Amino acid sequence: MSQKCMLSLKAHRKRLVEGILGRICMSTISVNGKNLQTTHQTVQLVVNELGLSQGRYAVEVNGELIPKSELAQLRIVEGMNIEVVQAVGGG
Repeated sequence: MSQKCMLSLKAHRKRLVEGILGRICMSTISVNGKNLQTTHQTVQLVVNELGLSQGRYAVEVNGELIPKSELAQLRIVEGMNIEVVQAVGGG
């Protein structure tokens, strides 16, 4: 393969990778007091990924209690503060 052709392939790959990375939105959020970065787009996906969606739980976002039925539609935004509380039975 010629030098010119190799440079053209490298430039094409670079543009392709930059295009893919440009579409991935990395957000810094806080979950239960810990800062983390995520590419997930919804609160439900973050909660699921962290294993916090098992059993009975409640989710608060920026100080507001969010119904579980809304978590899958609630979009992640930079700086979002998420608190997940697990219900513990006992007596």
